Amino acid sequence: MMRRLVCLLAVLAFAAPLAAQSGKFEISPFVGYSLSDGFDVPTFTAPGNGRAYNGFTFKDGLSYGASLGYYVNPVTEIEFMWSRQESQLQGERVSGGSDDAMDVAIDNYHANFVYNMYNDRRKLRPFFLFGLGATVFYPDDYQGKDLDTKSYFSGKLGAGLKYAMNRSMGLKLQVNWTPTYITSTNKGYWCDPWYGCWTIGDAQYENQFGFTAALNWRFGS
Repeated sequence: MMRRLVCLLAVLAFAAPLAAQSGKFEISPFVGYSLSDGFDVPTFTAPGNGRAYNGFTFKDGLSYGASLGYYVNPVTEIEFMWSRQESQLQGERVSGGSDDAMDVAIDNYHANFVYNMYNDRRKLRPFFLFGLGATVFYPDDYQGKDLDTKSYFSGKLGAGLKYAMNRSMGLKLQVNWTPTYITSTNKGYWCDPWYGCWTIGDAQYENQFGFTAALNWRFGS
């Protein structure tokens, strides 16, 4: 984690001299907190303890990251955002309760469309965003065994407020929702007299709800 924070500070040191005036580019390092839920899986027995599980959850935790945006016009912005949540995977027991399994880092990579209300002369500007991208899970080893990194398609919806302290620097508060499609489980069957029967799938998502505070630098003519 410390290395990533050092990288963020290095980006800030590079961007600050460029932020001499309000421009078309905006860089925003942020920190916050993410709430996470889990998803159901077919019941299985863990080899380590012999217990039966039917789901996984992720613990809430610290999140941080950065975004880089380009203003197409005074209100429309195209943005790339990276964020990481420090979490822990838990197995949900069939009998009730949960067991800690391993630490997991959750990275999100999204290309976002951002709509900023009003024009950049306003000190306080609400904004809304929609994005598509990928969520990557980096698990620690489990019982001495290395586990593969897993990547899944995800989306992002968010909203917040930008406050301009001057033409080049400001603050940003944001909330966002990141649903990540994991898998589909068998919910049952549907039959009709003409086309026969087919399986009904139940889509399983891992949801993150993030709350972040950021510093904004605008640069570029």
